[in-house]
Amino acid sequence: MSKNKPMFSDDQKVKELIEMYTGGASLRDCAAHFGCSAPTVSAALKSNNIQIHKIGTNLKPKKKIISIPEDELKSVWESMSQEKIAEYFGVSVDTIVDRGKALGLTRDHELRNKIRHETNVSRYGKDYRKSADRIYVEKMIELYGRG
Repeated sequence: MSKNKPMFSDDQKVKELIEMYTGGASLRDCAAHFGCSAPTVSAALKSNNIQIHKIGTNLKPKKKIISIPEDELKSVWESMSQEKIAEYFGVSVDTIVDRGKALGLTRDHELRNKIRHETNVSRYGKDYRKSADRIYVEKMIELYGRG
C-alpha cells in the first residue's frame, strides 16, 4: 500500500493557499476550500514560513474611507432627499444620514414632507396626498356623516 501524495506538493496549490490565507481567510476556510483538515493547512503554511494567526484575529479588509465634501453636502441638504443625495455621492442612504448627523444637519418637518412629496410625485407620477385626503374625508362622511 503506497502513501498518498502530500496535499500541498503542487506549487500552484501552495501559492493559492498562501494568497487565500494572507488575504484574510481562516485555517478552517482554507481547509474547507482545499478539502483537507485545518492542521494540514497549518503544516503547509508553516513549511512555507507563513506565520499562523492567533485565534480571533480579525484579518478582514478595513472599510474604505468615503470622502464627502462637507460644503457640498451642506449645499444639497436642503434641496434634495437623502436618497437623491446618496445617489449623487454614490454612497448609501445610511452614510448620508450619518454624515448629516455628524455635521449637525437637520430638517424641519415641513421641508422633509415637501421633499418626500416631490420624490413620491416624481417616482409615481401621482399626488398621493390628495387621494389620501379624499379617502379620509369619504371615510369620515361614511362613519360620522361629516367630513
